[in-house]
Amino acid sequence: MDFDDVLNLEEQFYQDGFAYGQAQSALTSFKEGKEYGLQTAFQKYLLVGQIQGLFDILELTHIELSTQAANNIKQIKEFLTQITYDNDYGNVINTEKIITKIRNKMRVLVNLIPELDKKSCNLSNMDELSRFIGGLEGENGNGNGKNSGTTGTGIGALTDDGMW
Repeated sequence: MDFDDVLNLEEQFYQDGFAYGQAQSALTSFKEGKEYGLQTAFQKYLLVGQIQGLFDILELTHIELSTQAANNIKQIKEFLTQITYDNDYGNVINTEKIITKIRNKMRVLVNLIPELDKKSCNLSNMDELSRFIGGLEGENGNGNGKNSGTTGTGIGALTDDGMW
């Protein structure tokens, strides 16, 4: 063993520890990023699933629909088929626009179907349920004026205690 190696022992252990810390940090960051992505996607598409479920129920109940209501449903279903589920920036922007169109059509549709319970089948209640299920119950007002520790705003915001 060379005497210089003994003198550089501290530097060697420092470099080994630094490399190990970097590897652990990268692994942890990857896992947290993946969890954040799953949470964001779940929150974003939860309303889409609720609307598809409402359409399934409407088909099962055989409710007589007006021509305007049937046309709205047809248009919304067409919008639902145009939604993409990837992270391409252009597709993300397009999907946001489509979801806005769907939301606007749903506001009209709920008023066109008299058999629907207006108190439980309105877009505001669907949004509230989506925020509750998605872990964002404190965002955009929850009736009690509290923000329940959210950081950020919008669909991708996380609560301090996390969803997981």
